[in-house]
Amino acid sequence: MNADDAVREAIASLDLIDEARETSRDEVQPILSRIAREFVNDSRSVWWWQSLVDDKPSAEVDAQGAGHQFIPELCPDEICWFVVTDDQGSNWSVFEAKPSTISAILSNCHFFEYFVASRDLDWIVFENHHDLIIGMGDSVVDRITRLSNS
Repeated sequence: MNADDAVREAIASLDLIDEARETSRDEVQPILSRIAREFVNDSRSVWWWQSLVDDKPSAEVDAQGAGHQFIPELCPDEICWFVVTDDQGSNWSVFEAKPSTISAILSNCHFFEYFVASRDLDWIVFENHHDLIIGMGDSVVDRITRLSNS
């Protein structure tokens, strides 16, 4: 089962239909373009976390295989974009949900890389295959720094 299908299945099995919405295919590219313009040097990169812009504060912490558990702690409690990524470039799915909902979904899926971004583009948080949580934007950088110091 691919990551997109795993997320859809988790949403259904956890009865989160009212709390998580998959954006339409027509919405995906405009959303990804907006995120890329704000945070990424090269949107053609398979791993956007390797191509982050240099002019914004960023931080990272070793998630030790449990990064999804930190999402509600790191991300402001607001509806945000949850982007399911893979090794196929930017043919990704975008969902909208609050961080606690995203964490619950991820707890019921096999591991895959993803990122969560605020809809007003104030912050972004990635979890990658190296078990790193990488964040950009003042509010999440402060939270990641506190987490890494604890």
